[in-house]
Amino acid sequence: LVGRPLFWGLAINGETGVRQMLEILRVVFDRAMAYCGRTSVAQIDASLATLPCQCWTGMNFPVSTGQRPAGVAGVGHTHFSPP
Repeated sequence: LVGRPLFWGLAINGETGVRQMLEILRVVFDRAMAYCGRTSVAQIDASLATLPCQCWTGMNFPVSTGQRPAGVAGVGHTHFSPP
């Protein structure tokens, strides 16, 4: 998740670029937590993620074949309703 931005920061401005990238990441993460009403990482749990349907969880994939049903990952979904 953080690999490429670290290298971009390193390429742009060396150690300082990496530090700047990590600070940007911290600010964005803190903001996202605040939007969710969380003040610490310990408060983050699965209740913050709401999947629109069972097909996004992988629960309905045929175990024997491992094939994805049509429309998985949003392609062709007609029953997706944003919150």
